[in-house]
Formats: sequence, structure tokens, C-alpha cells
Amino acid sequence: MAKWWKNNFPIIEEKKVKSLLHKFSGEGYKGYAINPYIGCQHRCVYCYATYEWFPEFFDKVLVKINTEEILKNEIFLYGTDYPIMIASSTDPYQPVEIMYRNTRKILSVLEKYKAQYFIFTKSILIKQDIDIHERNKERCWIIWSLTTLNEKIKRKIEPFTASANKILEVLKLFSNRGIRCGINIDPIMPFLTDNKEDLYQIVKLSKENGAKFIFAGILRIRKDIWSRVKDFFVSINRKDLIKKYYELYFLKGEKDAGYLIADKNYSRYILTLIERFCKKENIQFGFPFEIPKLETSQCYILNQFKISDYF
Repeated sequence: MAKWWKNNFPIIEEKKVKSLLHKFSGEGYKGYAINPYIGCQHRCVYCYATYEWFPEFFDKVLVKINTEEILKNEIFLYGTDYPIMIASSTDPYQPVEIMYRNTRKILSVLEKYKAQYFIFTKSILIKQDIDIHERNKERCWIIWSLTTLNEKIKRKIEPFTASANKILEVLKLFSNRGIRCGINIDPIMPFLTDNKEDLYQIVKLSKENGAKFIFAGILRIRKDIWSRVKDFFVSINRKDLIKKYYELYFLKGEKDAGYLIADKNYSRYILTLIERFCKKENIQFGFPFEIPKLETSQCYILNQFKISDYF
């Protein structure tokens, strides 16, 4: 199978940063984000956070070792009116967190200033911080990304993430403590993880294990993502998917903020299907809260490639 990383164990480097909080926008939401690390050990083939400015994203993890000091200073400048996303371009609970506890340090500062936050993760290491999340359960949301229940596929597209069963177990643990939890089915990879029954089972099992909301999204592609995905399809003997993606994205899709998005009819069908499943299982589809919008918010990492770069 194709590999888009060099070594199973990435190089770990410590780095002092000048800032930590940054304005963030995406999928209609605007607010602040914190990334405890640069780089990620999960090595997801579809990863949106791989950019030209850090080509070693899968093979090197930079640890921001002065997070507490920086965050204490910045919290006075930015205030606590807006929920903070942890994290927008890395997993805050990837394995390096065991050693450095950067996310824990960030949470301790946020707790001190009674800031709202929401966590995005594919990891079960979040269990080690269940105490602080429980203490802040009125101000936090925990969201696990769960793209498929098919472990054979999961090991191939996101090889170093936790299994679906383990994620559901931790979801139940957190939910039983009264912590608001949700599942993000994103990205859905067309013709690979969009099986109707599989999507329904994600919704059903998420509800059974205590999730309060579910949201979802279809894979978006950029030049670097498409390169990895194409090589991946070839390596698993699914060259037929390259042709299907060409039609779905390049012929029928559209360009949006530096990405190619899938044919709207396909996207509408899949998302409507999941919404219907959510209604059947009596679980909310979409975020259960609104993030206040910042007037000057913008995502500086978009618009990397021209449409011609894909060919």
C-alpha cells in the first residue's frame, strides 16, 4: 500500500512560538483556534492540514513548549467571549501529548479564565484529561472525527488513529460524565466510505453511546491531497475511483476557497441521507451552538492553488 510518510515514528522537535491564538474561519463558523503542535502522527491520507510551508507534516512534530506563557498573555488581548477550537490543523491528543501534555497545559489556562472551548480529535488519549473536561462541562464540547466503522478501510486511510470501537467507548465514558459530545463524519470519501448502511450505523451507535449531535462533510481536494489520494487508490487496486473522482470533482464539482468540492447533487444526497438518519435516531444534525462571528476573521491557509494546478 502507498505510504505518504517516511517513518512510523516522527522526529520530535521543541519550538518556542510568539503567538498561539489565531483567528479561524471554516464551514460558516468563525472564532479562535489553538494548535498545541505543528504536524500530526495520525497520517490521514485526506489530511487538510498539509501545506507547502511545512512539507514534513507527517514526519516531524513541532512541540510549542511555551504555550502557557503565551496563552496567559494573549487571553487578555482576545478575551473569552468566543469559543476556542483545539485544534484546527493538528490533533491535540496525538501520541506526543503523552510526553508533553501541551493540550493539558492549554486547558488549565482556559479553565482559569473560564473560557469556552471545543476539542476535535481522532484519539482516545483524551481520557487522561477527563477530569478537567468534566469540571468545565458547561463550557466545552468534545467532538470525535469518525469517518467509517470499517476497520479494514480505516487502517488504510488513517493508519495511526484509534479504532472506531475505542472511540465509541470513550464517547460513552465522557457522555456518562455529563460532558457534551458529538461525532463528526468528515471527510466522507465518495465511493469508499459513503456506504449507506455504514453511515446509518455511525449515527445509530453514536446516539447509543451518548453523542448529542452529529455533523458531516464530503471530502474536499487540493493539489497535494489529490496526489496522495490518487496514489492510494492505485496502491489498493482501485484505479476505477480515479475516473469517478475526476467526474465528481473536476467535471461536475466546483472550486471553493482553494479546494475542489464534489458535485452538489452528490453532496446534497449524502448529507440529506445522514440528516434523515439523525431524525430517525432522534439526534441533532449539525452543531448545537452558534459560534459568534468576528468581523475581521479569515482563514489565512486557503487559496493555495489555482484550478490549473490539479492537472
